[in-house]
Amino acid sequence: MSNTSSISINPSIDLSSIKEVDDVKTINLMNSDTTHASINTNMTMHTELISQKNKRQLQEPHEQKNKRRHTEGTMEEKIIDKPVHRPIPSLMDLCLNTTSTYISCVPSLENAPLPENLLQTLLSRLIRDSRLDENILSLLLDSSHDSLTFSSSRQITDHSCQIISQKCPHLRRLSINNCPLLTGTGLLFIFRSCSKLQELSLDHSSNINDSSLCEISNLCPNLKSLSLSWCPSLTSESVMRIVRGCEKLDSLSLMGCPLLAEAKLDLPCGRHWKKLLVPTHILSSSTRQELLLSRHLTHLHLSSDLISDEELRQTLISCQNLQSISMSSCSSIAGKCFLGQLPLL
Repeated sequence: MSNTSSISINPSIDLSSIKEVDDVKTINLMNSDTTHASINTNMTMHTELISQKNKRQLQEPHEQKNKRRHTEGTMEEKIIDKPVHRPIPSLMDLCLNTTSTYISCVPSLENAPLPENLLQTLLSRLIRDSRLDENILSLLLDSSHDSLTFSSSRQITDHSCQIISQKCPHLRRLSINNCPLLTGTGLLFIFRSCSKLQELSLDHSSNINDSSLCEISNLCPNLKSLSLSWCPSLTSESVMRIVRGCEKLDSLSLMGCPLLAEAKLDLPCGRHWKKLLVPTHILSSSTRQELLLSRHLTHLHLSSDLISDEELRQTLISCQNLQSISMSSCSSIAGKCFLGQLPLL
């Protein structure tokens, strides 16, 4: 806005056309003969212009204020009309969230161990929140626990496995999947201390070497179920050593292991396999024929273009306890031959 120190007014100009005058200090008339009445008239018009401007300036904030109040009132009405409904957490969720937040303040649980389902839920939340350190793990675990699951965590290390082996010597079921900081050194702590281990899952274990996996055959004689899918270091030699050493093993998963792509596994004859999730093309012909006719089989994965429609039909007829079957890369199977057998699954 420009500040004008003086304005020259010609009497011939109609002052009514002037809309706004800012900060006028003096008025000089160009015609010295102008009458006093004319000056008074012009000054009156000038005063009215200034008065109207000041009135607008005073009224404008008030109008804006009213507008803002109206808008806020409308928003409050909308909030009242449409309340936000949030689900009410259960008492169990509140307790778990509070415990997870203040886990470092929890006293020792040696005399009152957590039930396994509650422990597992709490461990999962701590892993999710990246709060499961070795001190907390040692605090929560107890010798009464026989089942543990850890998945997709960089907080599970070799030292964590040492704590597990010391705190849970009676462990029967253990799943440590996709924990990249775990190595064979940590597994050896568990294999040597947990001789009752029956179910073991080590899927997506990228840093476990083949030699440490071979120790399963020597240190886990009671093992019944083993999953080593997507383990890049797993070889056919260690698989055969495990299968021969663990005579109770009846469930095996070996999907996605690159070093087994050209293998021909000759699994022991007479073994009552229940669950076999193994690419069919890595099995020897004799093993494949025996498996496809096993009446004990409950879960089967087929992935080979060597399997024909007739072999699949015989499998569905012979495997009376079969609960699930998955197929991939079975280009020789047309599919029509076994549609009538699907209700048996």
